[in-house]
Amino acid sequence: MKGNTLTIISQNNKTTIQCLDETEFPEFPKMSGEKHSLGASSLEDIQKMVVFSTSIDPTRPVLTSLFFQFNQDGLLVVGTDGFRLTTLKLSAEKINNDIQFLIPAKAVSEVTRIISTQEIENISLKISKELKQVVMIIGSTQFFVRLIEGEYPPFNKIIPTQYTLKVELDGVEFENQLKRAQIFARESSNIIRLKFSKGELLITAASSSYGKHEGKMSVEVIEGNEGEIAFNSKYLLDFMSALKPEKIKFLMNESLTPAMLRPDNRENYQYVVMPFRVNE
Repeated sequence: MKGNTLTIISQNNKTTIQCLDETEFPEFPKMSGEKHSLGASSLEDIQKMVVFSTSIDPTRPVLTSLFFQFNQDGLLVVGTDGFRLTTLKLSAEKINNDIQFLIPAKAVSEVTRIISTQEIENISLKISKELKQVVMIIGSTQFFVRLIEGEYPPFNKIIPTQYTLKVELDGVEFENQLKRAQIFARESSNIIRLKFSKGELLITAASSSYGKHEGKMSVEVIEGNEGEIAFNSKYLLDFMSALKPEKIKFLMNESLTPAMLRPDNRENYQYVVMPFRVNE
């Protein structure tokens, strides 16, 4: 090293690399505040079950983030891109005061990758509202993240409190039917129609080039009789490929109000999807 030039010499090679002065490297912030513990498996669940429903549009940073809320009940995590919404309730260190913040979904994905390389049971989070940062401590690794500023959508107002139609679907068959229908839906904004009647689901998609597809499958009716609704098939397939549920509870009201999908064994999880208006 001479000045800001690094020279690397091997048997038949010589390389020089221009470097920057080490004093230009930013100092790590000194974080103060309460520490909160979170299971590594919980963070992996967030990555698998929630991150996919966030936006990737950098012009809407709030929607590229995850809403974290620590309170007496544990941890609530929410993700949305404006067309679908996911909520996941997790066991975590219970605290008396309510702490909320928006963390980039990408940061959670990066931390999950770090966890996958280590045998870690728990991670620690220290939140600094003054610095608008959070540090996630994974074993000997400290991961500093700048929090997102902005007002998160009022997600509780979006989620219906009751449903007129409740059915249970076989997960494998439903995913296969969706994949077939999507082939025909690609030319029409990926729109597919679901029609429930008398214990049966009819899935249809149309293409001006390829024709029309219809698929049928049996469903177990829990409550209600009939219902018809249209979705972007990508939103349904994202849910199916991420969670791979054996059984799904599908809940809906009218054709233009949000519907919910939930794995049969996950009462702490909600996946709410906005429908599309389809002209006859």
